[in-house]
Amino acid sequence: MTLDIERLRKYHEFGIRWTTGDEHYKIGDMCRDSYDWDYDMDVSSYNTDDPVTLPGTCAINLYDIDVWDETEEIEAYIMDAVNSHSYFGPVVVIAGDYKHNGQDEDEIIIEDAEVVGIIGWCE
Repeated sequence: MTLDIERLRKYHEFGIRWTTGDEHYKIGDMCRDSYDWDYDMDVSSYNTDDPVTLPGTCAINLYDIDVWDETEEIEAYIMDAVNSHSYFGPVVVIAGDYKHNGQDEDEIIIEDAEVVGIIGWCE
């Protein structure tokens, strides 16, 4: 894992994001907004004739990540969060100042999310 602690500490909201095939981020990149889910078709609206974006980037909430001082503690907390979910693929840590609640458990939507860490491929 590569984590930019200085960038992370600038923000108030944090999450882990499993990226899609067309997202290739580096630390410092701003994330694109995520797409709403089309419940009728049971797919991301990205894959429909009428794509609808959300007001930010979807992620799994990293609650209270800013309570730890040591980088090793933060990294361990992040990896515990990654390992407690059953997603797979490339993972990044994102951060921002404002969030909305998502539809799924622990999901948040971070406005103007910046990549502050790269975890890599996780299964």
